[in-house]
Amino acid sequence: HGFNSGDTFSVVSDVKEQPALLTKEVKGKIENALVQKGYIVDPSSAKYLLMFRYLNTSSSKKVNVVVPSESKIYSTWGGATVKHSPEYSSTYDVVTYHREVALAVFDIKSKKGSDPLWHGVAASDGASGDFRYVFPFLLYPVMKRFGESTSTAINVSYPDNSSEIEAFSRQIAVLDTEEPNENSSVKQ
Repeated sequence: HGFNSGDTFSVVSDVKEQPALLTKEVKGKIENALVQKGYIVDPSSAKYLLMFRYLNTSSSKKVNVVVPSESKIYSTWGGATVKHSPEYSSTYDVVTYHREVALAVFDIKSKKGSDPLWHGVAASDGASGDFRYVFPFLLYPVMKRFGESTSTAINVSYPDNSSEIEAFSRQIAVLDTEEPNENSSVKQ
């Protein structure tokens, strides 16, 4: 389902048990991303309801690293001497984080339980538990294809220093979480 420039959206969180301040920041960044694409965020006249959810979970597992023994052959006058260094291992706790952002768009007049007109999900696993840092890496590919039907999962990868993500992060920055900028197209 394609959306048209100037279409109006209301943005709400689909999950209530997330931290309120982080949810407010995520909502603000999604709203700013919509505005960057030419949409208007105005709950009072919205044509579409955009519901979002995010996830940042961790898991820990023990990893055993084994360094094999090493053999070296030394020549001596009467033959060869073999020297061995012992094998050793160490166990480490490795923590990984699963981060996910899901957006679903509904007709504002649709009944509860209706299928979304469009949905997009981005997920990643990695070593950083800093959701604020990772969030633009998740939201960017979803917003890049906002309203498009890709019919299949698309794998993307961005380096930590991606200029695309840095520019996107600046565009969606929420400077004041209390009130939107008076020049923005986000209405309360």
